[in-house]
Amino acid sequence: MLSNSFSSEMWSHLSSAPRLRSLFSMFKTHHRLQPKALRRFSTVLMATIVALVTLSVLVVLIVLNRYFNERVEDEFRKKLRAQKGQIEILMQNRITDIQKAIKDFSSDNTIRVTMMLDAKSKLADHVIQSYPPNNGVYRFIQQKESWSIFPQSYGGLSKELVLYAFYGHPRGDILQDGSKPRLIWLFSRSIPGPEGDMGTAAVLYDMAEDKMLQYSISTAVEGDLILSCSDTLISLKSNRPYPLNPKRLEAEVDDTQVFTLMEDLAYSRVLGNRHLYYISSSKNLIAERRKVALLMGVISAFVLAVTMLISAFLAGKMVRPLKEMTRKATQISEGNDIPLSFERKNAHYWEFDQLSQAFNTMFAHLKDAEERSRYKELLENVDDAVYILDERGSIIEANAAAYKSLGYPREQFFDLQLEDVVPSEESRAILRHGSAAINRVHSQKMTLETNHRTRDGRSIPVEIHSRPIVYMGKSVILNVARDISD
Repeated sequence: MLSNSFSSEMWSHLSSAPRLRSLFSMFKTHHRLQPKALRRFSTVLMATIVALVTLSVLVVLIVLNRYFNERVEDEFRKKLRAQKGQIEILMQNRITDIQKAIKDFSSDNTIRVTMMLDAKSKLADHVIQSYPPNNGVYRFIQQKESWSIFPQSYGGLSKELVLYAFYGHPRGDILQDGSKPRLIWLFSRSIPGPEGDMGTAAVLYDMAEDKMLQYSISTAVEGDLILSCSDTLISLKSNRPYPLNPKRLEAEVDDTQVFTLMEDLAYSRVLGNRHLYYISSSKNLIAERRKVALLMGVISAFVLAVTMLISAFLAGKMVRPLKEMTRKATQISEGNDIPLSFERKNAHYWEFDQLSQAFNTMFAHLKDAEERSRYKELLENVDDAVYILDERGSIIEANAAAYKSLGYPREQFFDLQLEDVVPSEESRAILRHGSAAINRVHSQKMTLETNHRTRDGRSIPVEIHSRPIVYMGKSVILNVARDISD
């Protein structure tokens, strides 16, 4: 261990060595420490410090830059998730409203009377006049006996589309009606009659025509809903093609990912519909990342400037003791009659004190590791069960024979207390004896016959030799247990 100063006695002893002065003389002859050399050493030292600190700063800044970028991206994704959640709630509320409306539609008395009178033309006229298409909602009646649909079609809605919807029962499917893509749902409900169901009331819902829903979405969120067709993407807000390949979108957007960032856009599939995507601009995210990069750059420049100043100060501070040591060494080599000691000042040598402390810690750890290794080797070469306890009865070390004979895994065995292994009365006796022996600072051994309790509840008769020892610098209790079943 390095002390605060070299003692005069030590230097007096060294000065009596016959070759010490000749050694200093050789050092002076072959390694002349002149002011120019010291200045060069100071420069190299300062450059080394700057290089090391710069490298450290760069590593820290890279980590910080990544951390803040992840934070910015996480906040951006949270915002997009909230917006997508609003869209999904609006869509669900719209579908719920339609499902409620079909209940009133199926209970319309005029429709029921008209169906009982079998007035088919009046039935179609009543549906068209009383329930005109509104925001993509089309109503139909299907008779039970003839399976005829009334009305057979609406303006702008082809008969083929109606038939496909009734027999395909779409739930958010893409249907191409001429050049117009539609996103179709079909909801149906039985129409009760005097002698049972007379038919079915159905609502065909085209979300692509629902202007009310699209307006609600556009006012609630910043992004856009796009509809994925076979070879194009359609914006539901503007009803225009979207400049992106749908195959690429389907390939890169995964259902398990909340949002996928591509170029300057963020994409996410709308929950419950594989043809709808929510798209939002990621320009805000890019701008925030640039701000983070600029902030990291400013911090880097400031830290490096401060580092240069501190390095120059430290280099001068560390060179001053070297100059003093060089002067002393020169005087000694020239045979001047001066005390062979160096004056130490804590302000000059605190770096060396820190280094000394680090070495002392390392030596202590090495000693502990060596002692642990020695005990481990001794324990594992013993056939009896050996385990070490602290004064509270916690198991802190054991050999394989100890936990294997009791049926415990190693990690679980070290979570046990002595009373988990040895009956309570004997356990307390061992701890009392160990504590008393430790306090009296002697190693009196205690021997008793008792039982070990295994993991599955069996009892193994054992003879235990217990005594206090010093392990890893602490007073502990050593138990050596021998199976005496035979």
